[in-house]
Amino acid sequence: MAVRRHPGVRFVALLSALALMAVVAACGDDDTDSSSSSESGSEGAEGAEASDELIPLKVSRSDPMWLEASFQLIADEFGWYEEAGIDPEWITASTSGTMAQVFAAGELEVCYCGFGQSVELAGLGNGKIISIPIKNYTYQLIAGGDSGVEEIEDLEGHTIGVSAPGGASETHLLVAFARAGGDPSKVQSVAIGGATERTAALLNGSIDATLQIYWQVAQILRDNPDLHVVVDDMQEYLADGYSTTVYVASNPAIEDKGEAIEAFLGVNARAVRWIVENPEEAAQMVIDNDWLPGIEAEFVEEGFQRAVDADIWPLDQELTEEEYDLTMDELLEYTPDQFSAEHSYEDVVDPSFNEAALEEVGRA
Repeated sequence: MAVRRHPGVRFVALLSALALMAVVAACGDDDTDSSSSSESGSEGAEGAEASDELIPLKVSRSDPMWLEASFQLIADEFGWYEEAGIDPEWITASTSGTMAQVFAAGELEVCYCGFGQSVELAGLGNGKIISIPIKNYTYQLIAGGDSGVEEIEDLEGHTIGVSAPGGASETHLLVAFARAGGDPSKVQSVAIGGATERTAALLNGSIDATLQIYWQVAQILRDNPDLHVVVDDMQEYLADGYSTTVYVASNPAIEDKGEAIEAFLGVNARAVRWIVENPEEAAQMVIDNDWLPGIEAEFVEEGFQRAVDADIWPLDQELTEEEYDLTMDELLEYTPDQFSAEHSYEDVVDPSFNEAALEEVGRA
């Protein structure tokens, strides 16, 4: 476990060294806890001739799958990517921090990353933010029974478990804590990994509290009664319009695969709209395909309904300049160390691909 003291310095230094990782990655697989793997998304294609007509696109996907990102698998299951002429090659990783590293190494063309991580990636010249697939998560703050954390204000002097420096599980919590009147510098962040690892750390006392998403928390609390919910809905502590996760595209993909990026974003918009209109069917598809292994059906169903009720999926996938500025202002005020410099909307966001996609699929 790594204690985060100066996340921006660490993140920038990591990105600077990642040119070597592309070479190393080509020579063999990394450790499963921090590596990525790939699989074709065009299983519906019949024969090599059909696949040859599709444009390949290397896209990140969380593994284990998160309910919030299930629109990717649902679109793939329906054959919508193939229908749009693209063949996503899913590069999987367990945390957004690992995804950011793989993207910086040139192994990804479209990356699904935390807002702050993506701003830094784009600000360092690795690409541009192109859309926002998830506005926020149904995050809940949970704590250990003996942690002494009963309210969010109690976090001062305690240790929180996060997926990676600058990831949503860290910035989301620190910004909310600051808006509740706390001092983020007095909270110690420890990089643990994904949801399973953070729950284990809570149970063994390595950390005092962490953010988890509702569909995870419901089952975690049932199985671990020593843990408890501190905040049921973290959004109540965040400004309206605060953004969590975005897509960032690499410069080579922007240059060479613009139409494929537009098609990809159009399919995603189509998929999230279908989920919002059909949450029960979406949940059943996830259950039938076992896309959330270990999560029981009732929690998958409840998770989809809560996500829809919370409007986590922006139907037009559009990151506005106003939302960008609001989120950056919050992050710069409360978690400034994660950025090497201040980056404007014009510096790091290219909305043209999503605008073109919306011309094709229409606005919601």
